[in-house]
Amino acid sequence: MKFKKKLFNNLGIINLIRRSIIKLILIIQKLNYKKINSVYDKSSILELSKHYLNVYTSYLPKRSNENYKEFIEDLSIYSINDEIKDSLFLVDIKKFAGYEGSYYLEKDSPLIKTAMQLIDNKYLKVEESYLFDFFKKFKPRNYGELYNLSDQNKLYDLSSNNIFMPWLHKEPIGGYNPRMFGPKHKSAIRHRLLRLKNLIYNINLYGYIPTEEDSIEGYVAILNNDYRFVITAGHHRVTVLKVLNKLNSDNFKLVTVKYDTKRLNSITSVNNREIENWPGIKSGYVDIEDSLELYKKYFS
Repeated sequence: MKFKKKLFNNLGIINLIRRSIIKLILIIQKLNYKKINSVYDKSSILELSKHYLNVYTSYLPKRSNENYKEFIEDLSIYSINDEIKDSLFLVDIKKFAGYEGSYYLEKDSPLIKTAMQLIDNKYLKVEESYLFDFFKKFKPRNYGELYNLSDQNKLYDLSSNNIFMPWLHKEPIGGYNPRMFGPKHKSAIRHRLLRLKNLIYNINLYGYIPTEEDSIEGYVAILNNDYRFVITAGHHRVTVLKVLNKLNSDNFKLVTVKYDTKRLNSITSVNNREIENWPGIKSGYVDIEDSLELYKKYFS
């Protein structure tokens, strides 16, 4: 009993020190923040340090699996037949899509394959990871190569460094975007490996217990009688949950999510049946046929 009490006290002190160091890192990071005007993704030493310290480990012990089980019993499960306006709801683990389309999380997903490697080997080196090889080989120059679009599609030659979803945007948004393709600096790959590794460790040790503040965020995309929850924040979390579900189908069948109303200006869902009203089509930037081809890449 004394040993357990001593261990608990020691862990409390370690977590207090960890939180203090992380707070200091965040303050320094804000003071030294500089916007990177480059397509070459690179993670700073400060950013990597947060994940080397496994930031969430110091907070998760306070959360209760039992309370979470009671909490999710009151949440609605998303269905395209019922519009959900609650702040939190549940989504089928098989119905997620990445911000850049289904290749993020389906079939030969680079994140999922790398998470599987980490489960087998937590000491996986950057150079040995599937992500390292993926970013080295997958360097799409345009939307045609990124999404495997028809060469007749107007969006084919759009630079892959732009962000443009006709259902969300009037026209492409240019600039620096740390997206899921190469080239990538080694530090950016290490950053993703650390995040995946920490999530695997934390979820295996404490379970998955999100709060409203740190739930996965995104919006619902509907295609006829099917839907996807398109992630805007939480790709690494969904990756690990999908892998753990794959290893045991009884785990994480449903995942807590919320609408990302801040990034998306209160947009909660989009529907191909309302395609004529999509911003990118109303602006005249792209037509219905080309928009629909891109939209379908989020479903397969």
